[in-house]
Amino acid sequence: MRRLAQLILFSFILFGLIYVVGFSPLFLIKQIDVRGSSLPSEEIIAAAGIKSDQNLLFYRTENGVNNLTQDARIRSVIITKDYPDRLEIQVDNREPFVNIHGGGGIITLDSNGLVIMINQPDESLIQMRGFDVTEASLGEPIVSSEAATLKKALDLANLVSQTNLEHTLITYEEAHLILRIGEDWKIKFGSANQIEAQFSAFKAMYDHLMAQGTLGGEIDVTNADIAVFKPFE
Repeated sequence: MRRLAQLILFSFILFGLIYVVGFSPLFLIKQIDVRGSSLPSEEIIAAAGIKSDQNLLFYRTENGVNNLTQDARIRSVIITKDYPDRLEIQVDNREPFVNIHGGGGIITLDSNGLVIMINQPDESLIQMRGFDVTEASLGEPIVSSEAATLKKALDLANLVSQTNLEHTLITYEEAHLILRIGEDWKIKFGSANQIEAQFSAFKAMYDHLMAQGTLGGEIDVTNADIAVFKPFE
């Protein structure tokens, strides 16, 4: 009889624990904080597989991390449980850097040349045209038969991004790397073998011409030591 009473008591305790863990509202997720991401929080939460009124104890953070890092825009994720009812999602994004028009579409790269979006162009980014695109897979480096030139173009884009230049387009035309600023300026870098020195020469002349009231023309910095300005005809 005593043994039966102990068994019944144990069953009640076990049932109580199961209820607290599985059915009690104590561990239902009530707060989700998404940090470090420019992507919409709702998109992050949905991709992490978090459902409304989900039990925090049963949510597997490794599944959420795996789901989120399938998105090429996301470099890494840390998901932390804060009992009894809170989740924190720390996201490290790959930021859109340039749009390359090629390969039958518009390919968005981050600053390391990884493909993070396809055919979702952002007009505020630096645009690039005239480059051969052999393959573009999300989360992978873009593949081009002109890889060395494309690398120089990305280096040029990085230099441009550190200035206040707007409406910029980088093209590859007749073996020349060219930067266009709106419809008014064309800057020729040639093979761009000294891109930093060439960019400094261009920027010095450009700033000087703008200060004088010159609003357009061609600047040739093929030779980094000699910047040549020619007005448009």
